[in-house]
Amino acid sequence: MKGRLFVVNNDFIKNIYSTMCVEALIPEPKNNENKFKQNWYKTLTDIMADMFQMQIGDYVFFWETKGNNPDSYIWGVYRIISNPFFEDNMFKAKIEPAYIFKNPITEYDILNDPYNKIDLWNIVGKKIAGKPRASTPLSPYEIEFLIQKLIDANPSFEYIPYENKVLKCNNEIKVDFSNTSNNTQLDSLSQLNIDNISYINSNGTAKYEKFLELIFNYSIKNNDKELFKILDINLDNVFWYANYLPYSIERKEIDYLIMESSDKVNVNKMDLIEFQKGTLNKDHINKCLLYSKWINYKLAKGTNLTRPIIICEQFRDLENYICSAEKTYGTNSLEIYTINFKDGITIEKRR
Repeated sequence: MKGRLFVVNNDFIKNIYSTMCVEALIPEPKNNENKFKQNWYKTLTDIMADMFQMQIGDYVFFWETKGNNPDSYIWGVYRIISNPFFEDNMFKAKIEPAYIFKNPITEYDILNDPYNKIDLWNIVGKKIAGKPRASTPLSPYEIEFLIQKLIDANPSFEYIPYENKVLKCNNEIKVDFSNTSNNTQLDSLSQLNIDNISYINSNGTAKYEKFLELIFNYSIKNNDKELFKILDINLDNVFWYANYLPYSIERKEIDYLIMESSDKVNVNKMDLIEFQKGTLNKDHINKCLLYSKWINYKLAKGTNLTRPIIICEQFRDLENYICSAEKTYGTNSLEIYTINFKDGITIEKRR
């Protein structure tokens, strides 16, 4: 089970039952700062990557920011029942109630609970980062913790069983692998044609590094087993996955993590993936091994279950450096793959 925590305001909470959607706002492209305009499509890709991380049946919680209230509140729990779609210049997905809770829980209840023995890895990371983040993924442990706290605050709660409802929406978001044109600079969102965005260069490289996160979420959502088989990942065993995850309290992010479970209960493998546009370098090697070591301690309870993986566009032979780094960090052997989008998706193992 996966879940996401969306940051919202009080007006959103008041109107939730009239909209029954989660929404991801897209910033206006018109800006006096030329750097922002140049990076606008990268920001758009970031938002899309997060939206594609959600699957039908996933849980949604809402983190109401303070505004005029003395406290911030967490509300829940809702369930995703549509694929992401584009409407009113926003990315959206339809939801339905999964639990009926009349009372929210406060942010203080969550972050300062002296009895909490569960590591609220993503929630705390979101709070510490202080970045404008519309939503953040929740680990299975965080989902269980939030639901239990909401139940404690609502003894007369109601659970609504999942009936495999899927709503078909207009303008569902799709990725066009054949479009290698240049994206034009827009002056307003009204000019955006969501179906005409190019993410790929004519040589098969990605225009934006975040596209690599997006395409992995997109491929898991579409159950592309053959693609992940190349990476020795069995999609039938995928227990949980997410992109853009906090690393420690250093305001850095892990690109991608997949948890695999053969029995759908116990996690027996963690695939830590670091994406890199361009040519393999030492910085990405160090980051991948460091993050893998941290995941082993943080989530694998001190065991060495994590597979460090780098997926880059161009391979460079750094074998001696890699072997030395593996000894330094004490991780499993680093696996390296190259990726290209010239004719669909081509992934090749290089180490």
